[in-house]
Amino acid sequence: MASLSSKMRTLVLCDGYEMRHDKSNTLQTIQYWRCLKKLCNGRAKSEFGGTSNLEPTKAHNCRKSFSKIKLRQQIAKMKMDALSSYTKPTIDVI
Repeated sequence: MASLSSKMRTLVLCDGYEMRHDKSNTLQTIQYWRCLKKLCNGRAKSEFGGTSNLEPTKAHNCRKSFSKIKLRQQIAKMKMDALSSYTKPTIDVI
């Protein structure tokens, strides 16, 4: 399941780790992903345009954080629910 970062960028799960988009190859056939944690070496790749079937290429040196992933998903769901149920207030002009 993909979610969004605070900067509205795509985050995906790969083996229980959150990954962010790093770069794409010049032919735009492969996307490269890296671990969300700055000091971690975890890397993965996928076909261009896809966020599923990530193939790990480098091992992680950080711990999995299931609670943070679940929290991010719940916040994203609440935001989407709030946006979908929002109705524009009517303004009475006198």
